[in-house]
Order: sequence, then structure tokens, then C-alpha cells
Amino acid sequence: MRRAALAGFLVLAIAGLTAGAAPGFDGTYKGTAAGGLGERASLVYRNGEVASFRGSHIYLRCEGRRDHYGRPPGLRDLRTESSGRFSGRARGKRKTYSFATRVRGRVRAERAHASGTADWHLRYRNGDVCNSRPRHMRWSANQPDLLFASRFEPPVAIGQPKSQLGYWRSALTGGDLGFPWDEGLTGTGHPNFLTLLPDDQNPASYYTSQLEPGFGIDGSTALLQGVIQDASFDAGRVRNQFPVPWPGAHGYVSYMLKLQPGAGDAFADRKDWRRIMEWGNGGADRQFRIVLEIRGGPHGLGGPRWNVAGLQLTKRDDGGTNTHTLWDYFSERPAPRFGKWMHVEVQWYEHPEKGRFKVWIDGEQVADYHGKTKGPEHLTPQIFKIYASSSVFDHGPLYQWIDDVTLGKRRIKGGL
Repeated sequence: MRRAALAGFLVLAIAGLTAGAAPGFDGTYKGTAAGGLGERASLVYRNGEVASFRGSHIYLRCEGRRDHYGRPPGLRDLRTESSGRFSGRARGKRKTYSFATRVRGRVRAERAHASGTADWHLRYRNGDVCNSRPRHMRWSANQPDLLFASRFEPPVAIGQPKSQLGYWRSALTGGDLGFPWDEGLTGTGHPNFLTLLPDDQNPASYYTSQLEPGFGIDGSTALLQGVIQDASFDAGRVRNQFPVPWPGAHGYVSYMLKLQPGAGDAFADRKDWRRIMEWGNGGADRQFRIVLEIRGGPHGLGGPRWNVAGLQLTKRDDGGTNTHTLWDYFSERPAPRFGKWMHVEVQWYEHPEKGRFKVWIDGEQVADYHGKTKGPEHLTPQIFKIYASSSVFDHGPLYQWIDDVTLGKRRIKGGL
């Protein structure tokens, strides 16, 4: 179905590639030593370099005094190589002792992980000596706010559509950055693409979810999602969405997004909408949800805009649904850019009264809401979604490309 149109979009998409990626996830990496004696390690990683390293609760074996735990001097201005390997030495004096410190390690910034060795030697004025034990203490540390990251590189794969509970599902499997999609993405559940398409229909006629090598943000692999035609069945209208079970009240989603070239022509006014993400669930709290979408400008003026809203849905006696907008952000800038990569970030805190919901596009904030962000039950984010009004589908199939996915507890500086 419409393979020629899809091929044309793919050719246009590759023209929008950019060169290079960010150096990795910035922040304070925290971890422990391998000895199991309570030693702790932390380092600050910023803009591709290790700025400092410090150990605490370090077990020191002493000659001439009792063994003890300590917080020996840390290091700053370490030497960091382009491979992520770093090293540093320091010598100095304190009021009661002189010291020598050495650390070596490697930061795998794309995985927000670091590991290496460290040792300390302290000599007191009275001749007592303390050394870290074991010498060359092994440590590992992580960016604590990171839950998941992927660039869709092998062995990441999308399985063939399979029937599940009467509808078609496609599983996303494998992990290229040490976070497998199919092993409890954020601690619970096994997410897959959910389409609301009955299994007596041909999935190839309605949607596509596939990986496209060479179409990513820097020539890597990207996720291609599409809904080929609009249709309605008993469960609702066809959509392509990827729900993720979430482990807590705090959350953060970041990825690069490219919408098909020319798709902005479908938005004449506010009745024309295309949903990018949605927070809700299929249980008793289905009536409350939060959406991130694109809508046409009021009265057809100003072109498409980003829309962030909290919605209350109620069922009518005739089986239909009424939608009431609880809160709404309709930002003029930045405007959605079709056919070009955009950086989408969402951070939220779920609470029935004192919640928070923020959205950034290319680093510019388009929403900052304080208030109700939770109904009676926990919300499930659908992080990748294509769902649109019939008026938008009148202009043809909808496609989008996604790359460099980051999921976290809070906003994480830097990226893949």
C-alpha cells in the first residue's frame, strides 16, 4: 500500500541528516567499589571531560594507627581522552598528613556509565601510614537519573506483527546501549507497538513500524513509524503507539523526531491535530489524559503550533465521547519543523493536585504546568505515537522518524 509515497519520504528524510552527536550524558555519576565494604565513588562528567573524581567511606589499612574509613582527597582537572579513558594523579599536604592519589578509568558516556581503579596513600607527621585496601580499588558509577537509552542500532529489532488479545502487536527487542527494550524497559512490563487494529485485518494496509539504517540523526539507524490509512473499528480508530510502563511519579523522555516533509500543509486550524505523545491508561482512569500534539493555528493563522493539554473525557449515552480541556498551552514558538530533526523533551511529576508538566522543543520551553497531572490511577506514557484527526489523514499517510531515545527520572543534560 502506497509504497511509492513511503519511498519518496525516505529519500527526503536522508537529506536532513546532521553531523555528529553530543558527547554523552552530563552530570554526577555515582557508584560503589567492588570490595563490598561500603566504599563510594563519584565523578563529574561535563562536555566530554571528567572534571573531578572523589571517593568516600574508603577503607584505609593503616600502620601505626587503627584502620578506619575515610574521605581522602579527590582529584580535579583529570586528563580525558577522546575514547573516554581518563587518568589523574595528585600529591599534596593537609594539616596532619601528606597524600598521593591516583585514579584511572573510562567513561562510556553514551551509556551513562564509568568504571576504573583508584588508590590513596596517606603519611602522617608522626610516621604512621595509611593505604586504601585493596590497592587499585575497583569502582563503577552511573548517572543515577538515567533509566534507559537507545539509538536503535543492532541488535535492536522489531518483530513481525503478531496477534495478541485479538489485535496486532509488534515487539521491539534487543539493546544497543546496555538497556534491552524487551527486558523491563523501565523496571516493569514488556512494551510493544499497539495499533488497535483487529487481527482479521491486514496490518501492512494500515501501519508500519520498522528500523531504517542510515536515516538516523548522524547517519545511524532510526525508527520509522507510520499510519498508512485512517480507519475505525470497534476498539477505536487506527493509531501507532508505543506505551511504556513507568516505575514512579517522576519521569523524563527525550528523543530526536522528524516528521515527514510537507505534512504541515494538513493543518488549516485548531480542529486539525496530530498527536506525538500521550499519558493515560486503559483502565478506570481512562477519562483523564495529557497530550503533546501539533494543531493548526486559530482561524488558520500562523501555521501549525505545539499544543500541550490536560483532558477530561466523558462517555455519552450514544457511546461517543465528550472532551473537556482542563489546561492548555498553545505555543507560537518554536514552530514545528516538518522534514527536519527536532529535539523533543518532556519532564513530569504525577500528582492529583501538585503535579508538574514541562515540555521543551529544541531546548526552548513550550509548556510549564503546575496542577493536576494524575487521576485515580497511575498514568502510562505512550512515548512514540501517530494518531491524528480525520482531516489530517485526508492529506495522506503519516510518517515519522525517531532516534537517540533517553528515558530518565528527571531532565538529563547532554545526550547520545
